[in-house]
Amino acid sequence: MISFKILTKENIKALAEELEFDFEETEEVLSSLQSLLEDDVEVGISVSGGCMLVRICDMGRYSFVYPIMMSDDSDPAVAVEDIRAYAVKEEIPLILTDVPREEMGVLLLFRHAVIDAEDRECGSYRVKIENECSLLEQIPECRGERIMLSAVAEQDAQMMAKLARDRVTNRYWGYDYLSDIGEVDDGYFYQNAALERARGASLTLAIRREGEYIGEAVLWGFDFLGGAEVALRLFSEKIGNGFGSEALGCVVDLAERIGLVRLIGRVDERNKPSLKMMDKFFTVSHVSDGVVFYEREL
Repeated sequence: MISFKILTKENIKALAEELEFDFEETEEVLSSLQSLLEDDVEVGISVSGGCMLVRICDMGRYSFVYPIMMSDDSDPAVAVEDIRAYAVKEEIPLILTDVPREEMGVLLLFRHAVIDAEDRECGSYRVKIENECSLLEQIPECRGERIMLSAVAEQDAQMMAKLARDRVTNRYWGYDYLSDIGEVDDGYFYQNAALERARGASLTLAIRREGEYIGEAVLWGFDFLGGAEVALRLFSEKIGNGFGSEALGCVVDLAERIGLVRLIGRVDERNKPSLKMMDKFFTVSHVSDGVVFYEREL
């Protein structure tokens, strides 16, 4: 996974020397970015495929300059793939700026690449890569025999907080908010779900039984290639009644309806009930570090 080093007015020369490109050309490229620093824009630099990568953060809004080829052996397709994987991991939008007209073909790997702006004078484009979550205008519902999936609402905030604090349910969840951010108020979980939905990072759905909020299903890790991960949790007292399997079946149906072509799941190998549930719908792809990974083509 690529990482970015922050460019400053003081470290331009040292960073240019550190990068494995022609020194004078590299220093010239980095120096051209100085004007952004004067506008309090954060500039991150990385390397991939023989290209220089530039990540821009302007008031919390991220974008990436199209990979700058620094040698005859540069491979922008490799660099673009690394940027994609980075954006998925960091849960940030994928926007590429200064895409040369002759390089637009590299972006054909993406299912939803939208030209956001065109610089006719320079013959380049600003391209926003959408995913199935960011494209949703309305969150669909899905009904099973006993439960239904629907959008979370503000009135669900207290129950979402209660679910997140259910230690039995979350012992295998894979993420502990307490170790990450510490204690938060009840409204945090709903607000965070809404924020992640707005930026296309994840889609949280309520699992309801006769109107009662009994758990949640989450589609996350949208990879801009038609894939996403699925996670599901129920209140501990609701486990063992088959609600999880029914909800997972609904998630699979809903994922296909919103245009996904692949689902991925991961389960702690100690979590026997969830392994049994996933086996009904998914195929094991591999096991690593005590985690069983599943896949399903839609």
